[in-house]
Amino acid sequence: MSINGAMLAGVSGLTANAAALSTISQNIANVNTVGYKRAATEFSTVVNAQTQGVGYSAGGVQATARHFISQAGQLQRTTSGTDLAIAGQGFFVVTEKSENLTLSDARLFTRAGAFKIDDLGYLKNTSGLYLQGWPVASDGTVNADPSDMSRLRTINVGSVGGAAEPTTRVGLNANLKSSVEPDAAALARYAAGETMAAYKADATPPVGVKPDFEISIPVSDSKGGQQNLTVAFIKGANPNEWHAEVYAPAGKVMNADGTPMTVNAPIKSGIVKFTQDGRLDTTFTGPTALFPDPTNATITLGASPTTPPTTPIPGAPTPDVLWAADLGVATQTIAIDLGASTGGLTQYDSTS
Repeated sequence: MSINGAMLAGVSGLTANAAALSTISQNIANVNTVGYKRAATEFSTVVNAQTQGVGYSAGGVQATARHFISQAGQLQRTTSGTDLAIAGQGFFVVTEKSENLTLSDARLFTRAGAFKIDDLGYLKNTSGLYLQGWPVASDGTVNADPSDMSRLRTINVGSVGGAAEPTTRVGLNANLKSSVEPDAAALARYAAGETMAAYKADATPPVGVKPDFEISIPVSDSKGGQQNLTVAFIKGANPNEWHAEVYAPAGKVMNADGTPMTVNAPIKSGIVKFTQDGRLDTTFTGPTALFPDPTNATITLGASPTTPPTTPIPGAPTPDVLWAADLGVATQTIAIDLGASTGGLTQYDSTS
């Protein structure tokens, strides 16, 4: 074996090892890449054919990368409603363009399901490829023929929709820390008419009463728009007693008679009480309670006033407040589950 042959054999080993390191680097670099499949390097011996003579020449080694493209990955939860994943075998079929596809256009396969909606309503992944799917006939049947991918169509969700549904029920799961010390000065201001709904820390001097705890509840109106209601609490002077308010952001609601609110006034206000074991006291009812019947707690938001004024629907619940005129939304009644849902509203000696 010549010196040159020995050196070439050693160089092939270094080259193969470099390829293996490159594969490892690629796997590490793509650890967070959606749909990426790991690669591995396999080594094989290079044997030179000895056709004549008795001399020997070392062949060395070569590296071959193996991509596990058909291996199923772990499904992950995301916050996007257009992200998809395949459990088990199979691939998404994608194309490089969304419209005017011909038989000569390539159909590609991927397991990456992070799709977004483009400006035209088509589903496109992070590589800029468009998702294909089987069209649905007018009778609801799907004519899927895996042998003929020309029947696939680019999926467009721009025209998919339905009637907006307003929120009708929410569950409130919250804890109020029982060992919170009542703030006598704050309670005095609250008794004098200041509210938690009007609290503004950045005002000079600060206005309103700072709540000991508050929680925001997102609700959908009749157009599907998101509005926010806030439930705020301040510890009362008596044990197991809290003053509570439900209010909306300034400018989102009006008084029930259609006049603007001069301040960010509460929609509902009153007292909530708890039993000695920290549960909501559902026996506490009456005009001073946040809800006269805690087991049937509801808030009615009347329709946005119009010109001419909106005609009340006969038999409809009396609204607590009206949605603001510029929202242009309909009446809705929201049932607030205070105690029957998992956990519900409690008063334990743990963090609010």
